Amino acid sequence: MTDIFTAKMSSYSTTDFEAERASLRKQLQAAETAAERREVMRAMAALERKEHAETYEKLANE
Repeated sequence: MTDIFTAKMSSYSTTDFEAERASLRKQLQAAETAAERREVMRAMAALERKEHAETYEKLANE
C-alpha cells in the first residue's frame, strides 16, 4: 500500500473523509495478516490527523 494521504494535497470535504474511512474499514476487514492490519490502522490514523488539521486550520482562519 502506498501512503495515499501524502499524495492527496487538496482539501477533503466531509463526505470525502467518510468515504475514505469506509474504504479503510473494508480494507481492515479484508486484511489477512497483522502487518496488513497495522498498515490500514496507520492509514486510518493519518486520515484522522488530516481531518483534524483541516478543521483546526478552518477555525484559525475564521
